[in-house]
Amino acid sequence: SLNANRAIAARTSTYVMTSLRTLATPAEAHAQFDREQWSLELAPLLNLWQKLIKRDNLLEIAAHATARPGGHLDSPVNRFVALEQEKVAALIHAVDATLSSIARVVRGAELLTASAQKNGALLIASSVPSDWVELWEGPPEPAAWIRAVAARAVGIAGWWQRVDQGTLMGSPLKLGELLNPGNLLNALRQQAARTARTSIDSLRLTCALNAGALKGVPGDPVQLVGLILQGGVVSEQDGRGLVEAPADAPLFNVVPPIWLAWIPQDAPEPYPADRTVSLPVYLDTERQSMLAELRLPCEGTETTWVQAGAAIFVSAE
Repeated sequence: SLNANRAIAARTSTYVMTSLRTLATPAEAHAQFDREQWSLELAPLLNLWQKLIKRDNLLEIAAHATARPGGHLDSPVNRFVALEQEKVAALIHAVDATLSSIARVVRGAELLTASAQKNGALLIASSVPSDWVELWEGPPEPAAWIRAVAARAVGIAGWWQRVDQGTLMGSPLKLGELLNPGNLLNALRQQAARTARTSIDSLRLTCALNAGALKGVPGDPVQLVGLILQGGVVSEQDGRGLVEAPADAPLFNVVPPIWLAWIPQDAPEPYPADRTVSLPVYLDTERQSMLAELRLPCEGTETTWVQAGAAIFVSAE
């Protein structure tokens, strides 16, 4: 279809851009320090960070990240959320320390250090400092990386609030709010294994378009929202599932809420095998990090959807 062809063309373009970015080296990283140039080129990024700090109360989020009410670390999922909080606090502190140092150098209030020169030159070259990447890979461009950290800081704070209230597992979960969504899937698997008194290796991941299709699974299914689909659309009408997208449809479409569960290896799937397709779930649209595969009901054959490049993404960043 026209929409599938557009998806393939977009995927090829993304691959080319990724390859070019990998080949590019920030020549500016070796340039001499020029206060006027730094002030001009780094002001937008420094201003963005200050705006995000104020808008999203990032420093307060980081300060409260280790304040865990007692009794809430008794499940794998809750422990996962606590670790996400610790990670996001470390990210906020790292970004703030780097950008605050650069801002003081630009103002002439602090002498230029080797670290500040290296990080400033990388940021001018539109590269994310290695100190940040070591904590979390994130988007390849600094402003997008900072925005992504701020969004996840707010999102993870909301997750912990629901942990504290005991409502997390019964609420819709958005994987795009997390730093490490793959670790959540592992925590859910551990939790299901504990409930079923079995080993994690005896469980496999499945999903359905409604909770009723997953009755009797170990633990409760969780509802995922906000996933993005390329190469088709998911129709909830009569459980049709994945259908061909109209030619004028957007390249990326929001997946309706789906229900996820870990089930025994020998348990039946919610839908007949000949009416389903296994779709890869990637962290982002660059398709470099695959989290899982989800088997959804579909129209047509699995080969058709593989050729169309149909895939699900946690985030469209």
